[in-house]
Amino acid sequence: MMQPTTAPRPKSIFVEFWFVFLFIGAMVALILAYILRLLTPAGPQSNTWNNITPGLSDVNDVTKNFGQPLSQESYGPGQRLQYQSQYPTRPHDVITDQSGTVQFIKEYLPLDSQEFINTSIEQYGEPDYVLIDEITGDAFRAYVFLDQGLVLIAHIADDSVQQKWYFVPTSADNFLQSWGQSLTNEEPSPEEFGPID
Repeated sequence: MMQPTTAPRPKSIFVEFWFVFLFIGAMVALILAYILRLLTPAGPQSNTWNNITPGLSDVNDVTKNFGQPLSQESYGPGQRLQYQSQYPTRPHDVITDQSGTVQFIKEYLPLDSQEFINTSIEQYGEPDYVLIDEITGDAFRAYVFLDQGLVLIAHIADDSVQQKWYFVPTSADNFLQSWGQSLTNEEPSPEEFGPID
């Protein structure tokens, strides 16, 4: 007796073209990941202070976040707003351009902030410049990170950060001619301290 023969089963389209389906699936996953990345808000930039970013935020954002300033005055073509810090004689400065866009912020950190320059260098990399701020004195160094739009003023004794300056990232020349005018790489000479009696 003859056994009935069975016709060969047709191969499934998935078996024959598995690599095409794998490729299409991978492409769909990549496209979805890219779209998700675009829709996810980025974290704060290094030059952002309490949700205020130079070049992006304006005076309305500042007053919305901090209320009315302690003082407000003309500053070049723009204005300078001052807000309370922990130091009564040193308020935080926010400087805008003529259109009201924030261009520069100077923040005074509390003494107990526990922020140190070593941590910042780990986070941002080596600074573009390490300079002396003629206003704060030679016991401090200004660590300038041009690409991050950030200057950190740290005490040389313990490397604690005392001030943060936030600005629109720029070139060295533009920075030194604008916000960095008080910075120098020259140590004061002993004669500048006056005679010793």
